[in-house]
Amino acid sequence: MKNVNELHQKLSEMFDGVENDTLDFKKAKVLSDIAGKMISAHAVQIKYYGMRKEKPRIAFLSTRGNSDEQV
Repeated sequence: MKNVNELHQKLSEMFDGVENDTLDFKKAKVLSDIAGKMISAHAVQIKYYGMRKEKPRIAFLSTRGNSDEQV
C-alpha cells in the first residue's frame, strides 16, 4: 500500500468480502491485523515528530529570524 487511501480501499473490499462470503474470515483477520500494525507504526512516527517538534524546512515560508532562513 502506498498511502492510507489505498489501505482504506483494501479494508473496505475485505469488509465486503467477509460480508458476502467471498473472503475467508481467517485470511481477513490476518490482513486486518497487518493493517493495524501498519497504522500503529505510522502513528509512532507521527508522535515522534510531534515530540521533537520537527517541522519541514520550506524555504518559501521562511521569515527573518526563522532557523530555516537562507543565509
